[in-house]
Amino acid sequence: MSVYEYVAALTNYMANLEDLDGLLDEAYLDLVRAGDTMPGELEIDAAMKMHAWNITLKTVDNACRLVSSFTYSVENATKDLVLVRGGGFFAVEVDGYLL
Repeated sequence: MSVYEYVAALTNYMANLEDLDGLLDEAYLDLVRAGDTMPGELEIDAAMKMHAWNITLKTVDNACRLVSSFTYSVENATKDLVLVRGGGFFAVEVDGYLL
């Protein structure tokens, strides 16, 4: 996917660039890094398209029981990535390695 196609796919529902305010700005990313907010579907969808990866998001409760599982998929994926979210933390599995 070219940069132009990626930007078009990410912003096709927006009327203008002002709709991007606060979406992926520095303040938002600081909140994610600090654990004060969790990345949402838009960020996962954007990462899936940009990297051509299948991304599976699993959510667990406080007892580590699976609450939900959803896979964001792309045609001709180059990699499968699993994100497990519990509380304010993520576990990431890439190529069989837990990061």
